[in-house]
Amino acid sequence: MNYLKKLYLYLYRTPLVTGSIIILIVTILLFIPTDPDLFWHLKYGELTLEQGPISHDPFSYTFSEFKFYDYEWLAHIFTILTYRLGGYLLLAVFFAIITLTAFILSVNTNLSKRVVKQVKVFAIFAGLFLTMPMIGIRLQMFSMLGTILVYHILIKYLRHKSKLIYLIPLIFMIWVNLHPGFLSGLALLSMITFSELAKAILRRFNLINKKDSIYGENAPNLKLLFSIMIASIAATFITPFGYHILLQSAKFSLEPYTGDLINEWLSPNFKASSGFFFYIFSFFVFLSIFIRKRINLNEVIIILFFVIMTLQGIRNLPLFVLISLPSVLQVTGFKKVQNYLKDPNIILFAAKLFLLLISLGVLMYNFRLYLNLNTNIDKVFEYAGYPLYATRYLKENPKEGNLLNAFGWGGYLIWEYPEKKLYIDGRMPSWKNGDKSLLKEQDEIRNLKISDWKEKLESYNITVVLLKPSDPIVNALRTDSSWTITYEDNASVLIYRK
Repeated sequence: MNYLKKLYLYLYRTPLVTGSIIILIVTILLFIPTDPDLFWHLKYGELTLEQGPISHDPFSYTFSEFKFYDYEWLAHIFTILTYRLGGYLLLAVFFAIITLTAFILSVNTNLSKRVVKQVKVFAIFAGLFLTMPMIGIRLQMFSMLGTILVYHILIKYLRHKSKLIYLIPLIFMIWVNLHPGFLSGLALLSMITFSELAKAILRRFNLINKKDSIYGENAPNLKLLFSIMIASIAATFITPFGYHILLQSAKFSLEPYTGDLINEWLSPNFKASSGFFFYIFSFFVFLSIFIRKRINLNEVIIILFFVIMTLQGIRNLPLFVLISLPSVLQVTGFKKVQNYLKDPNIILFAAKLFLLLISLGVLMYNFRLYLNLNTNIDKVFEYAGYPLYATRYLKENPKEGNLLNAFGWGGYLIWEYPEKKLYIDGRMPSWKNGDKSLLKEQDEIRNLKISDWKEKLESYNITVVLLKPSDPIVNALRTDSSWTITYEDNASVLIYRK
């Protein structure tokens, strides 16, 4: 019995809850890759290593003359080299480290009160859970890390005059070649700079009491902030394409011609889980700000900005969560939670142990699945619902003419069959054909929303259709004597014009 008691006390003193949450964090980060853009990113990486950064569209016939500057060329190189070194498993680990680093920075930013480690770990898990549909093997993770890194450094400077602020232009010089999300970082830097300017003006006219400032008598150096902001903007011109990346990123950010066709670009829907959690989390964020004795103007402005970004597109939710977590962690009462979790109660201990075992089971299942997929690339494609066998049939039985493909399969087709030019892929949701986005036009053809859809097929010289069996145009072509089904399975239908 003494041995059992010693074992119980040892296990009890082990942070079971924290360990369980860490395991769940790893499980979320090692989720199976299903992002349809991943594969064209890999192909771009191959071409960039062979030819250098690309400034045209090498994969579609609809925009073959379009000037498209690869603003993610450096990220493409990192991605393809990581994939070649260790396949999907190493890619998952690589992006998991980036994502986890971003959340670790987040929970250690802007903390005026000491927060216990267990609470920080739980906050990371909560943040990952909230953003789970938007994270993974995605280049957006670079912008998540860049945004919170810039915010973390700025807060360190405002509170402690950290010399790390001199690194911010260097961060932007790298970031601009990784992902267009550097624009959110520039916006964040500009908002803090001009907010500090406004507060300096208010202090000058004695509208703000210096003693009430979070900086006390030690206000930030405005000249330095403006110099860093100007240097950071200038750093975004240091690319293989000069200023074109900045202009192209701004254009695509301001002109998203996607309508309601891409879920991630829609406003949060309260009926959907991601939208529901966004609104609940937003409530607690603003509650945590306004119940404090002193309100930080920078904090309010920045959080409002990222709330607006998320309302414009749920894909921006990870940025909002990263920026907002530090505010939530300022709420008092975490000590009580920690003390409760340390209560030597056998029932509570059993619950902790059960949580740990469940977490281990989930991790082992997900990791085994990952190892299985990593050794068999076909299973990756099947798992994600790509037209694996239809594409193989098309490669073995090529057909002259152009291909009408599903938008979500474009990246896979670029990776698997780059010789066949595509109608559309994940690079092109905001590209315009006349006054209409190509994605909108593809939706009209695929769903027979226009009466002249046959004429559209003729005008593009489309002789091959590769879509899902449930698409309306597929049912129409089944009964059309000038078209024939050449391959079909549960995932896809391949149709040739006779």
